[in-house]
Amino acid sequence: MVIPQTIIDELIIQALKDAPNESCGYLLGKGDGLIAGYNTASKQEKQQVNIKRLRLVVAAILVLSMVVLDTPLIIGQEDNAIAHVIAVMTVMYIAVTGVILANTWCKKK
Repeated sequence: MVIPQTIIDELIIQALKDAPNESCGYLLGKGDGLIAGYNTASKQEKQQVNIKRLRLVVAAILVLSMVVLDTPLIIGQEDNAIAHVIAVMTVMYIAVTGVILANTWCKKK
């Protein structure tokens, strides 16, 4: 399957325009209810979380994942299966790192 270059260009432009909006919402404190685990935590559990750090971690995961997943398109390797496998493995690493940070660095002492 060949994707026309115009569609690829539009996808890249759209992704680059929207990623800051999504992550800025967290950084501005407008998406706490969308953070898995935090949205269902009790009041006592929420008091044990440094929400500013958690927002930063979630925003970083979003931006880094978007950049990694769009890299095969940006570098012209959209038909290269290996590039996509590497991108997905990298996003998995980002996600695991984010979970570790959310459960350590984002906890109040």
